[in-house]
Amino acid sequence: MFDRIRMRLRALFRKEELERELDDELRFHLDRESARNRRDGMSQEDARYAALKSFGPLERSKEECRDARGVRLVHEFLQDLRYGARLLAKNPGVTLIAIVTLALGIGANTAIFSVVNAFLLRPLPYGNPDRLVMVDSQLRGESDGVSFADYQDWLRQQNVFDELAFFNLRWHANLEFGNETETLNLTFGTANLFSTLQVAPLLGHGPTAGNDDTVLVSHGLWQRRFGGDPSIIGRQLRIDGKSLTVIGVMHPAFAFRFKVICGG
Repeated sequence: MFDRIRMRLRALFRKEELERELDDELRFHLDRESARNRRDGMSQEDARYAALKSFGPLERSKEECRDARGVRLVHEFLQDLRYGARLLAKNPGVTLIAIVTLALGIGANTAIFSVVNAFLLRPLPYGNPDRLVMVDSQLRGESDGVSFADYQDWLRQQNVFDELAFFNLRWHANLEFGNETETLNLTFGTANLFSTLQVAPLLGHGPTAGNDDTVLVSHGLWQRRFGGDPSIIGRQLRIDGKSLTVIGVMHPAFAFRFKVICGG
């Protein structure tokens, strides 16, 4: 494999040297075949002709050698690249449209693959992910979220799931840090959210029922804003003007798309 890569790189940057080596190699084999024919009693002219005939057209032999070495593939790629560049340079409008189309196509494919990889190919970073389901409400065919009152009704009536947890998405909350304010992504969750997901904090513990003034922070926020200080457990944070007690820091691999999770 390394020899093939080295040969292709030489074909890319030292084309003339490779062509000279190819000519010398063919000439060597042609001379050796001519010498063998002369030893068999042929004249010099007949021996040369017979050698050329056994080899066939020299240019075809060169092409076969280039194919075997992977050289012609590099040359054809460079020729196509130069040809395409000339065409694009002659039509800047078409070039711009092509570039924008490619950029949009690549971006869309990357986004689709990221979603598929996250939700279909790569297992969720929770315990027994194949047993997790998300329950939602729909109004006229569109997602309408789930109210806490609905959750309480489902919790009393359901007999299908081992556990039923609730979380309420909230994208923006203001963390007051000294004289600074940082906007965070935040969600509210019931105390059994982490036991349902079968995950535990890296530091501290999860929320307990009946305690609404506690908060868990993501590993990234803990490292970036608090320098990874382990004494953050028990610290008071002001979020949207409310004082909350930090009870845990999540693992780096924990993925919930939120920096802060409030328990209750």
